[in-house]
Amino acid sequence: MKKKASLVITSEELYQNYFLSGLINIFIDKYELSIICDHSIYQTILPFAKKNKLKCISYKKDFLLMANFIGLSLVKTKELSKLCRGFNLRLIRIHPSFLYLKSFGIIQFLRSFIKDYLYLLISRYCSNRNFKRLIPKVKQTELIKCILRLNPKYIFIPCQAVSYEVFYSSFAREKSIVKSLEICLVDNWDNLCSKSTFLIKPYKVGVYSQQAKNYCDRIQGLDEKSVFIWGSPRYDLYQSSNKKNVNLNKSKPYILYAGTSIYYDEFKDINFLNAELKNSDLKNLVINYLPHPYRTIPYKYKKKVIKEKFAEKNINLIKRSGIRNLNQVVEIVKNSEFIICGPTSIILEGILCEKKVIISARSNLKSYQPNPQILFGYEHFDGLEINPLIRIISEQSSLHSALNWAKKKPTLEEIKKSNTLLNYYIELNLKRKNILSKEAP
Repeated sequence: MKKKASLVITSEELYQNYFLSGLINIFIDKYELSIICDHSIYQTILPFAKKNKLKCISYKKDFLLMANFIGLSLVKTKELSKLCRGFNLRLIRIHPSFLYLKSFGIIQFLRSFIKDYLYLLISRYCSNRNFKRLIPKVKQTELIKCILRLNPKYIFIPCQAVSYEVFYSSFAREKSIVKSLEICLVDNWDNLCSKSTFLIKPYKVGVYSQQAKNYCDRIQGLDEKSVFIWGSPRYDLYQSSNKKNVNLNKSKPYILYAGTSIYYDEFKDINFLNAELKNSDLKNLVINYLPHPYRTIPYKYKKKVIKEKFAEKNINLIKRSGIRNLNQVVEIVKNSEFIICGPTSIILEGILCEKKVIISARSNLKSYQPNPQILFGYEHFDGLEINPLIRIISEQSSLHSALNWAKKKPTLEEIKKSNTLLNYYIELNLKRKNILSKEAP
């Protein structure tokens, strides 16, 4: 008889990762599966649930509990900044400061200042006296009611690392509100060493690779037996997808320029790249510019978006809706000649597709947090420079030689070495049915 399990889907991106990749079918085969989802994606998931005869119920986040979670996370992040330089850089970025004021303006500065301290005050009130004030509220929250109603043996929570859902599922188990065992499936490269902290240790945690497993031990303080390597279904799509006609600029050969979540002056960088291409034997290549879907662009840079006439410069701006379209990104990466980007996870996607990647780490590109500080400060980027498919440029004058390097197709030996090194950051070809049998029998 199959054991009951629930899959908690918290966002559109995680829905795509688990449903478009087909990974959800492994859960359906092994367990009596039900789905708990955020109300914002309930209608998206419902047709699949009905077709496969799965129970599907939704929840809304409670504002007070969300504020409490964020406030506690801010305090914990400060504590972990002593263990990991990524958390220290994170604090510099999120806390109101002169740099924040200069980049985002007085209104955004005040909004951030008020919000941060409101969350801290709420968390101090709710979580005082060993969480006694919090327990009655958690019992009444929609997420926990969903878990109690379905009463699964296991709760699988794909997430960007620690989230509202992970924290309160762990909290409810620890306080004996629910009996279900929560398994956090971290679908993110950097959060365990940059901005997520396990306030309560989950029953088990699945991570990208050995790199992330090391972070769980050294930074997060998790027991080795509670952490296992799960990989990410997002990268499964890159392996299973064939090249397709993505119909960008009539499918001319192109360079993919990918934006980052921490905004820097990408327009200046792209214009310089375009000028360099015109004076080289790569002048027939188009630049496809893919902005990051989730970042906030400071006001002083937003004006440039309107002023720049990309079409006249052989630059194609790929419009994004604020949600990562997984199939779109897979096709754009796989069809590119090579990739140029700042410090971002598309580096992994590029070398997975055997593309050469130029990482722009120029210090003269205006930013709230400069690219060199990000690339050489956040620990998950450590070691990328030894990959034969990666070239880091720190000076504008280095771009010419980097382009000459990138235009040459990687050799079989380079690809083999790159794949070996890639496995440290993201493990591929995992037998997830076997993993589930071991970690959640």
